[in-house]
Amino acid sequence: MFTFAAFVPATPLLVPDVAQGAADELADLRQGAIDAIRALPQVDDLVVLGKGPTTGEVTGDVSFAGFGVAGPRDGLPPSLSVGGWLAQQAGRTVDAYISVSPTTEPDQWVVLGQSLAARATRVGVVVVGDGSACRSDKAPGSLHPRAQEFDHAIVEALRLGDPSGLQALDPQLAGELLVDGYLPWQVVASMVDSPVASQILITDDPYGVFYAVASWSTS
Repeated sequence: MFTFAAFVPATPLLVPDVAQGAADELADLRQGAIDAIRALPQVDDLVVLGKGPTTGEVTGDVSFAGFGVAGPRDGLPPSLSVGGWLAQQAGRTVDAYISVSPTTEPDQWVVLGQSLAARATRVGVVVVGDGSACRSDKAPGSLHPRAQEFDHAIVEALRLGDPSGLQALDPQLAGELLVDGYLPWQVVASMVDSPVASQILITDDPYGVFYAVASWSTS
């Protein structure tokens, strides 16, 4: 059963070895994400959920070799590696890594979320994803006039613990805004059938990309 979710950013720049000289710029966001995971109650299964090339459970090592950091080349997808690294810093053991592919049909997102929620064990989820990447002229997707409006809808859904708010996000606009978190958010929204206790810990957009740390809990 769904017990707790920690929503954390997907950017590998949270990892000091990746960010190097820019590591201090995301220090507060990094610590907020670690604190959110550390605050998870004891669960039977801790799952890291993020975007990846396939849909379903994947195996591998936390690795940032693709970003110039020593490590295995066949590691987990970047978003899952970020979630796994944050969990390690929080002193938590990850029981499963689950990726969601952009090629997956929406009904499969729902099935995946419901299958996680239907487990007899207490399930905690580290949900890895970013908001729009179009909040400034220097952002990866350049400035988009609807980026802040879209991110505001994300914050409201997270703040209210409202799964319907995440499900109502426009998938086409999410694609235009390069919203990395859209897929994992849809899966976790399918795990919850009504609003839950929630908290926003921190939001930021230092590189024109929207980052949020939040938590949902049924206990």
